[in-house]
Amino acid sequence: MAQSSDDLRTRLLRLGRAAKAGDQAADDAREARDRAIHDADAAGWSLLQIADVVGIDPSSVLRAIVREQGRRQLIDLKGDEPR
Repeated sequence: MAQSSDDLRTRLLRLGRAAKAGDQAADDAREARDRAIHDADAAGWSLLQIADVVGIDPSSVLRAIVREQGRRQLIDLKGDEPR
């Protein structure tokens, strides 16, 4: 039996909000991971060590380090977190 328009609307709204919240949670987790990767690099860990622990390839580790360095440089210049 087909769902009513109201049921479909409710379902779409609920799932759309859940997907958006999931995307935001994934973004937040990636940002926190990138900060931890940068900290591990600053502590002297090799790219291969970090990649092995995090479970990503070394080139992704390097990109995360560069992104985090750029973010921190912006904070130093502006004095606050970039938006």
